[in-house]
Amino acid sequence: MSSPGPAVDELAELRAQLAALTADNLALREQVTSQRRAEEQLYLLQGQLDRQLRLVRRLYELGQQFDQFREPGQVFAELPPFVRDDLGYQRAVVFGGGRTGALRVRACAGYDDAHEAGAVAALVLPRDGALLTAMQPGQLVVHGPGADLPTDSERGPMSRLPSSNQGAVSELARALGLHEFLALPLYAGTTLD
Repeated sequence: MSSPGPAVDELAELRAQLAALTADNLALREQVTSQRRAEEQLYLLQGQLDRQLRLVRRLYELGQQFDQFREPGQVFAELPPFVRDDLGYQRAVVFGGGRTGALRVRACAGYDDAHEAGAVAALVLPRDGALLTAMQPGQLVVHGPGADLPTDSERGPMSRLPSSNQGAVSELARALGLHEFLALPLYAGTTLD
């Protein structure tokens, strides 16, 4: 009768090798999965970086154009296409001040219906109206259920217009034909008329 010793030892060694290979295979599979996730994140970040670089390039080009403009109307005409095409918003409206202090629509984009475009182009925000008296340069006007506040890197989250003025904001939203919007007053005191 032959002894089962060498065959059993060989079988035990093969099982140990199989267990080690299985563990190595599992570790390699986890590394591949981790690398795949890292690669996906890299592609997402690369896409974001590409969009930001395009935006910076477009801002530079726009700045170059603004340096050549002699009339504020030329600047206003360039802003709506920039907001729509480069920032990705559906509609854009630029208000500018006049001698009376009221803000009138100086340029707009995204209003395909002629009647709606005409109504928006005729909008005037009176100087002593609730909305303008409450607005301050750099204070974000937010309207809509899902409108999140952007963060200003120097000041932290930007502040909303006080809720007491939301009626005026809602009225403006209706006049602009928008369910939600963000507006940022950039400067005050310039007249165009």
